[in-house]
Amino acid sequence: MKSIMLSLLLVFTSLPLARAAAPNPEKEAENRRAQTEEEAERKANPENFGSNFTGKLALFTKEQKEEYGDASVYGTFTTDKKMYFVKLTSEKTLDALKPYDGKSCTVTAKTRDDNKFLVIQKLVLTGAEYIYQKRRGGVGM
Repeated sequence: MKSIMLSLLLVFTSLPLARAAAPNPEKEAENRRAQTEEEAERKANPENFGSNFTGKLALFTKEQKEEYGDASVYGTFTTDKKMYFVKLTSEKTLDALKPYDGKSCTVTAKTRDDNKFLVIQKLVLTGAEYIYQKRRGGVGM
């Protein structure tokens, strides 16, 4: 009796693991497309990562992220012309973007998958506090 229950337990616990480990053809196709786009851009201009985009950033909550279903999408970025889903190049970028959730900002990014996704590399700090240079020199007359 114990062996039957143990075998049933093993079968039912391994089913979700098998589903999670199964490759997703859509994800694989998206990754291949992104890789070929990146290689083509790198050949065309190896020093330039992307363009500056200015707009409003809205990061997803945990519930919204689960509802969307793609763990690599962190939110939306809305410019004057279009709305993009946000993907990031690193987790450090997410920490830099958190203070700008719901606010306007400028980012350096590339578009992917026919302008559906915006892959953000870094936040561009703009405004007077970042441009102001300290006055040099002594006492003026």
